Amino acid sequence: QVDSRSTEMIIAFSGIDGTGKSTYVDLMYKRCSDSGVRCRKVELGDYLILKYFLAPLRKNKFSKKTSENTFLNGRKNKSSLKKMWVVVAIFDTLLFYTYIKLFSILGYIVICDRYFTDRIAGLHYYGYSNSYLNALYTSLMPHPDYLFLLTSDPKTSQKREQGDQHPLELYEKLAKILDLVTNKIDAVRINTAEKSVEEVFSIISTSIQLPTHEKHHK
Repeated sequence: QVDSRSTEMIIAFSGIDGTGKSTYVDLMYKRCSDSGVRCRKVELGDYLILKYFLAPLRKNKFSKKTSENTFLNGRKNKSSLKKMWVVVAIFDTLLFYTYIKLFSILGYIVICDRYFTDRIAGLHYYGYSNSYLNALYTSLMPHPDYLFLLTSDPKTSQKREQGDQHPLELYEKLAKILDLVTNKIDAVRINTAEKSVEEVFSIISTSIQLPTHEKHHK
């Protein structure tokens, strides 16, 4: 009989849309499951608590004629009150991390599709933050055991996102901001546009030390 081994581990994949985060999250999840290790996938593309308050507002922000999300039109939020949103976002982030850490403590390997680095970059792009607040946010941000920053040429990323209405400028600016945000963080950087899926996942797999299961005979 093979028993599943438990461990406290958080693995995170960060990067702009179209770099393959979901693909490698699924592959990592399968590898963990096949190894007999308990694991859980977590999507960090939204807030934990605030999303319920934002849902009605977001619904009204979508155009009825197109699928364009006006939250992503690049307009800067300049009012001091709106800039206080980053404080609220940090609080929600800490709650989200507590949620993730709980599963880790319970013996799961938690695999995150996006991480708080992506949220910092988003806040900066939308005008809620700046380089100084980014540094503060990054210092407060809990770091995972393994962080993979997946990169790609912005044009390639945009092309991979079928039906995406976001302009190329969004991909270009978010990529630059995310690179600056993760500059001082211990992360494995992989350009997914220059390698095959198998090659990228090989780099990821060799970077992570999963617990080995043991056979117990009754």
